[in-house]
Amino acid sequence: MYDESCLPRIGSNIRLLRGACQFNQQQFAERIGISQTHLSNIEHNNVQVSLKLLVRSANALDCSLETLLDRKAAAEWAQAHD
Repeated sequence: MYDESCLPRIGSNIRLLRGACQFNQQQFAERIGISQTHLSNIEHNNVQVSLKLLVRSANALDCSLETLLDRKAAAEWAQAHD
């Protein structure tokens, strides 16, 4: 079950997974169709992420939405892709 407590972790999970894939912010932002500034704001939890952007991010990283939402799943995925 999910609750709102996972929302603040989405940005840091995206940053972790992006780093594991060795994308810089500009490269990843281009892949998901946003500006580098907007991605930075997402990663620092300054803005909320839409479901559409979560789906694009999961597809660009080749991971599940669960991985983006759950810190433990993100850490395990990043470790497996280092």
